[in-house]
Amino acid sequence: MMFSEIQGVLNVKDDLWCGEKSKWINLPNFFRAVFVLFSCAIAVISYDVFLDRFNTPKWFIFDLFIVVIISLAIFKKVEVKANALSVSFLLLSCYMLISSIWSPNFFEAILFTVRFVAFGFSIYLISVTFSKDDVLKMLVDGVFYASFVFCLVIIYQRYIALTPYSFINFSPIGFVNYLGQVLNIWIPILVLSIYMHRRSKLRLALGLFSLVILMNLLLESGTRGTILGLLCAEVFILAVMLIKTKKLPFKYMAISAGLLFSIATFSMLKEYGPNQLRDQVSSITALKTGRENVFANTIDMALDNPQGVGAGNFEFVHPKYGRMGTEHSSPYLSSHSMLLSPYNIILKFYSELGLVFGSLFTLLFFSLIFIAFRNFLIGNYIDVWVFLAVFSACFHAMFSSVFLTPVSLFFSLGLFSVVLSRSTLKMKSKTVSKPISLCLFLFVVLATAYLRGVELKSNYLSGLGSIKGDSELIEEAIELNEYNYFAMLMISKVYMYKDNDLHAALNSIERALVIYPYLVSGLVQATEISHQLGDVEKFNFYKGKVLAIYPNNERVNKLQ
Repeated sequence: MMFSEIQGVLNVKDDLWCGEKSKWINLPNFFRAVFVLFSCAIAVISYDVFLDRFNTPKWFIFDLFIVVIISLAIFKKVEVKANALSVSFLLLSCYMLISSIWSPNFFEAILFTVRFVAFGFSIYLISVTFSKDDVLKMLVDGVFYASFVFCLVIIYQRYIALTPYSFINFSPIGFVNYLGQVLNIWIPILVLSIYMHRRSKLRLALGLFSLVILMNLLLESGTRGTILGLLCAEVFILAVMLIKTKKLPFKYMAISAGLLFSIATFSMLKEYGPNQLRDQVSSITALKTGRENVFANTIDMALDNPQGVGAGNFEFVHPKYGRMGTEHSSPYLSSHSMLLSPYNIILKFYSELGLVFGSLFTLLFFSLIFIAFRNFLIGNYIDVWVFLAVFSACFHAMFSSVFLTPVSLFFSLGLFSVVLSRSTLKMKSKTVSKPISLCLFLFVVLATAYLRGVELKSNYLSGLGSIKGDSELIEEAIELNEYNYFAMLMISKVYMYKDNDLHAALNSIERALVIYPYLVSGLVQATEISHQLGDVEKFNFYKGKVLAIYPNNERVNKLQ
């Protein structure tokens, strides 16, 4: 969407929301401009005051976009049509809501459920409200501008501001693997954008500029799931096209060609030399990452909890099954770190929702892949590149937290909207009455706005209080969200190191352990503080808790 296209936002054309002439704006173009703005913002926004400086503000942008979409649907009185997919989605959502009853962290269960419902509603509303061409333009322009802005920001940070970076703040998206999750979608759609606008010299140049930088960043990050996902998707498409047409369509080999070109231009070649570059590239094929351990441990967790541990509550229960301190330990699970997901979207839902509803989610998940594949078989080159992005993202979701981070989920929303809008698959459906549709939309909008507002302010106050060492600010954060266990852990440090109040510190940790019963770092701290206070009963209790899930924990074992 260049300047002439932006002018089209103000044109008077048919309003696809209500079928009437709009006196002020062309809503499809306006909505496309909104999507582009949100795409650019979510790709680069961060704020140091939050404990999670990247994800917290990005989740705010994501939820704000959800509120905008559904608010427009309420204003235009869009109806919901019930079919097999939507009924299955509704049943799954209802069970997720019910599972919050036995979830350790009730707030996270409700927040995860509401976001899941809002995500599904948004995909539906976009795909049925706008034409398939408008939805495609929305995604293509969103990816084009977001990736370009992202590349400008990362160039500024690294080469002008000389901002230090590591795997934690690898890019404006945050953690190193989070970038790879987004590139599963950005790279194929950016290639599609370049092809669609190849006659525009400016868009062609800017698209190639972004693509080269993103490919180099992908190699620098060494994110195996992204690279393997893209390459496997490409090989699968070439195989299907070869069987279907008896020809090998070389134009769909752009991903592998781009990777080869990036290897040749990889910045590490100049910085570290050929041997280090070869080690970096070859490490991509090293698949021993501990994923097999977390998969096995998550299966044990799911079998031991047939009803599920509650929506969005994997991290709060998994340490019990993590086998810490053994060769079968889940990766990144220790006294100093937490495992937020099982690196597999299907196992996450099985462990949180149980066998029946985990299977229902799996059915919905593969239904979307099937629809994308069907579009690819009967569609044109656009459907090929869209399917490549879907295949790549879903493949990576089997080995990472794809769809569980804000930027990945945001662009997945756009991607799946394109898939459904281009589908010609017919299903029997029945229109839901307008009052019921309106109530559903209102519930999701109000719940999203309220939950996000509470979490955002609570996280802001706890982060600011931690920086200032102000226990009153952190207590205010806890009053806003009594399930903010991070704030409880932070205030315990303030009480311990600033106020020298061990009793208050222990009390704060115990409040966090009610929400996060298997948090090893919290249990270890509770053991040590109880020992310092001479509280034998609590010392033995918490020491037993630690050793039950981490038998060879050195910090606890040395305490007598």
